[in-house]
Formats: sequence, structure tokens, C-alpha cells
Amino acid sequence: MGHVFVITGPSGVGKGTLIRTLLQRIPELELSVSATTRDPRPGETDGVEYHFLDDPEFDGRVLAGDFVEHAGYSGRRYGTLRERLPRFHLSVSATTRKPRAGEVDGRDYHFLSLEEF
Repeated sequence: MGHVFVITGPSGVGKGTLIRTLLQRIPELELSVSATTRDPRPGETDGVEYHFLDDPEFDGRVLAGDFVEHAGYSGRRYGTLRERLPRFHLSVSATTRKPRAGEVDGRDYHFLSLEEF
């Protein structure tokens, strides 16, 4: 059974650099390419940086339950397609933020300090 690592952060914080470094140092890791409704930037290739979907296709895939998760950001939508994670058992994500009211460590998230993360 594999593990899923979620790398998140604001634009420009170094997510891409971290991911490239991890992939170079740990060849067994695989990158799950997210889907988005935004237009490709110059030099981007469908299926490499993102799976580029138009709004109707994204909507249809949401209704079909094809996404593990999806969200809107800056007027566009992003998500992780289930088909991109066939070998993984999906479980609780880790975060460095503080628990919110009602959240339980190990059920909702694994709450870690930056040192533990």
C-alpha cells in the first residue's frame, strides 16, 4: 500500500522546487498531475503540468464522482482525479496548521509542527 503526500502552499513558496527535488532524490515517488480549468501557459503540456479541462468537462467529472477532491481558486477550478491515484489507499492528510473547533487529530488531519513535518 502506498502513501500520498500532499504539498500545498501559496504561489511562489517553492512547491515546484520541493517536488522536483523529492522526485530526483527518491525515484520511487510518482507525481499525481492535477486537473484544472485554467488555460495552459506557454510551454505547458496537457498531462504533464496539469490535465487541462474546459468547464463543462470539469463539471461532468465532478458529477460523475471522478475527483478525490476539487476546489476553486482565482476563478478557476483544480482537482485530483481518482484515476491518477489507482494504487494508493487514501487516508488522512497532514497539516501544520492548528486544529479548528471539532477537528480530531488522526481523523480529520494529522496535525504536525513544522519540525515534525
